[in-house]
Amino acid sequence: MHNVGKIDRLIRVLLALLILALDQFNVIKGDLASGLLFVAVVLAVTGLKGCSPIYSLIGRGTCGLPNDKDTHTIIKPKELKLK
Repeated sequence: MHNVGKIDRLIRVLLALLILALDQFNVIKGDLASGLLFVAVVLAVTGLKGCSPIYSLIGRGTCGLPNDKDTHTIIKPKELKLK
């Protein structure tokens, strides 16, 4: 299931790389660095995988496919009916 669009994925990965760079150059330190590195891992995984658990929970997405709001799942492209 994909619910993260191309631009959203790119932003997530770039933010993860930015946080990693800030940590490597010691711009962020201590507990802040640890917390942000955790956020960076989550952003990188969801960006590379293309699926966000939070988007799934709320039944939304940024990939442009319509959502099935009753079951909170994304409709797969082959299930779309063209008129």
